[in-house]
Amino acid sequence: MNNREILVVDDDKLSLTILSDILKKAGYTVQTVSDGELALSSVKAKFPALIFLDIMLPGIDGYEVCRRLKESEDTKDIPVIFISGRTNPLDKAKAFELGGVDYISKPLAIEEVLARVATHLAIQEAKKEIEEKNLQLQQEIKNRKLSEKQRKDVEIERTNLAHIIESSLNEIYVFDAKTLHFIYVNDGALKNIGHTMEEMRSMTPIDIKPELDEKTFNEIIDPLVKDEKEIIEFQTTHIRADGSRYPVEVHLQLIKDIDNPVFLAIILDITQRKHNEEILRASENRFKTTFNEAPLGIALIGSLTGHIYEVNPMFAKIAGRTQEEMATIDWMSITHPDDIQEDLDNMALLNAGKIDGFQMEKRYIRPDGSVV
Repeated sequence: MNNREILVVDDDKLSLTILSDILKKAGYTVQTVSDGELALSSVKAKFPALIFLDIMLPGIDGYEVCRRLKESEDTKDIPVIFISGRTNPLDKAKAFELGGVDYISKPLAIEEVLARVATHLAIQEAKKEIEEKNLQLQQEIKNRKLSEKQRKDVEIERTNLAHIIESSLNEIYVFDAKTLHFIYVNDGALKNIGHTMEEMRSMTPIDIKPELDEKTFNEIIDPLVKDEKEIIEFQTTHIRADGSRYPVEVHLQLIKDIDNPVFLAIILDITQRKHNEEILRASENRFKTTFNEAPLGIALIGSLTGHIYEVNPMFAKIAGRTQEEMATIDWMSITHPDDIQEDLDNMALLNAGKIDGFQMEKRYIRPDGSVV
């Protein structure tokens, strides 16, 4: 893979450092920025292979950054993985709706980050190679003046392309755009699904996707048929010949510029990813329980912006406010004036990487004017 440069966009210095270190140790070149405008400028200067994008950013947020990237012909194909401390399903839905290929919740797990990076870069590379080979072969086939040697070269290219597709560890399916019957299924898919190629030719995608009926599937592919989208991605379940099921991520496109239009589907078995997500979700739930039930006040604060993202019930009680009120203010607005400078000095050292943390005694001012 030629391009291994990854852009990380996050205004939280600690998260930025952790993710950058994970990727660098895995051999990737990493560019980091802390706001949306810098992200767009960085992409314009040099296209990364993949972008990690936080939702909450100063200025324009991650959603707007993604929307602008997907609007541009030059940057619309760059995979965007959203990272966020938010776990609301609506946030995830919006991320995917705007064109994000993935969504990873904080705190980040090393194995999960690297697995998803490898997966999405592999998909991008496979798409690019298949598109390039198809264009090249179509052009050469149309040229009737090819020499015998050139025709042999074309056949070699075709054979090599077929070998690449056949050897892919991802499942690759080609099915008729009208009848939806499978025309080709690569070896990786046949081994996982458990059917023979002869059996697959009498089947359609609906037969191996038990969660979808004909109406639902037609609604999914409708944007491709109407040329509203070039590719669609969704998650569902596949059923094997033995009745066992496994979760998949589907990348589907419609190829029309041939005599008999077909759908090309690249399928990822995401069993391990789902397992990792369950582990991460359990870990997040344990953290949330500890966070909410702790007898000490705990607050999550942006080290650069000073914004209070979340506090536990005990911290809200100490500050004399509700948790909802705390999420709308910054730490300086509730800190005693005589303690602010010491706090700012410590924050500056933390952001500069000169200290890993700090302890200090400080006073908070409650809405009624009392000091704690």
